[in-house]
Amino acid sequence: MAIDGINIQSGPCLCRPEQFQCNNSQCVPLSAKCNAHYDCLDGSDETNCNLDDAWSCDFDEDKCNSRTTAPGSFQWIRHSHSTPTSSTGPSADHTDGSACRPDEFRCNNSQCVPLSSRCNDHPDCLDWSDEENCTTDFITWEPFNFTYDNNCTSCDGERFVRPTSYTYEGRTLYVGVVLCSPTQYKIFLSDSINGTFRNIGDRAGHGQDHCELVGASSDPPSSSLDPDYRTCSGVGYWRYSRRSRFHFGAIGGYPRQYGRWYRCGVTIPEGRYEGDFNCDFGTDQCNAVVTSTEGIFGRSFRWIRHSGSTPSSSTGPSTDADGSGFYIYTDARYPYSNATANLTLPIIRSGGQHCLRWIYHMYGSDMGTLKVYVIQPEYPDMLVSKRFALKA
Repeated sequence: MAIDGINIQSGPCLCRPEQFQCNNSQCVPLSAKCNAHYDCLDGSDETNCNLDDAWSCDFDEDKCNSRTTAPGSFQWIRHSHSTPTSSTGPSADHTDGSACRPDEFRCNNSQCVPLSSRCNDHPDCLDWSDEENCTTDFITWEPFNFTYDNNCTSCDGERFVRPTSYTYEGRTLYVGVVLCSPTQYKIFLSDSINGTFRNIGDRAGHGQDHCELVGASSDPPSSSLDPDYRTCSGVGYWRYSRRSRFHFGAIGGYPRQYGRWYRCGVTIPEGRYEGDFNCDFGTDQCNAVVTSTEGIFGRSFRWIRHSGSTPSSSTGPSTDADGSGFYIYTDARYPYSNATANLTLPIIRSGGQHCLRWIYHMYGSDMGTLKVYVIQPEYPDMLVSKRFALKA
């Protein structure tokens, strides 16, 4: 799965002449209008339809005057409940309420709840399945004047903190940043929000992978880090590489090096845009924040900035949308079932309607689903788009 060319503009989206515009500004093919199937997430493609000019059949009463013409036993069969062969057909029909709408989540007990109920820290399904396999999405930076080891930092500005997905001896690790500027900062770790935040050493580099702690999807080039990283020394946390666990002890000098500042390609606090937003991932990840699910063998299911072909053959694109630049993609070869990779775009401050467009590539029967939500304070997350596999 790959994404490129994200664009957000003020005002509603305008659909092409061969498309129908839903009330929620979604665009669907004109053939979707009044076809007895909800293609718009808000169902507006099936409103104000003249039933005299349309034909629909849910097979609840009979075969609706249709007939099968295939010889022998290979025929269309009217049926209810699960099909005779396991793990192939559906467990119920789609129109009698036993199946969920596109804007609903289907619980393991077949209950339907709003999609916004998924992973909202509250069990809405009676079997609690809406809260299974959820990842904590730590996105918001909180201003907090924490105590930190200042023996090797060139930043002394505002301080922000948030929890990470990592632990040390069973305690949650918090990441703290001290700003030189919103794009240059020093990164620290602590196992207590009220404790001393410590420097972080890198066993196999000089701090590139620590940009993961602030939401960077990939390690920055060496030019984005303090070139004088070999002179610092002290006590703090260290690890071997991105996604590996943290240790505590002596750091500084080879091989647990650290520097005075970082530039990770992420603005802290999150980037805020007053007008339009455009991103082709040509320079960085455009201040978008990446969070991930841990997969098998320590690999994480996340968005990765990349150019050229994806590592797995016959699935991802061979280039970005323009043919020579960058895009972001997810690698679905290793994560466990129901893994989620989140990409949160910067906050848009302008009011009124906005139009979101993007270019995407999805190919492969096990590709999964691409969902787009609008997040607004004090409102449930709103699903505005849902895409499935075998699209390019």
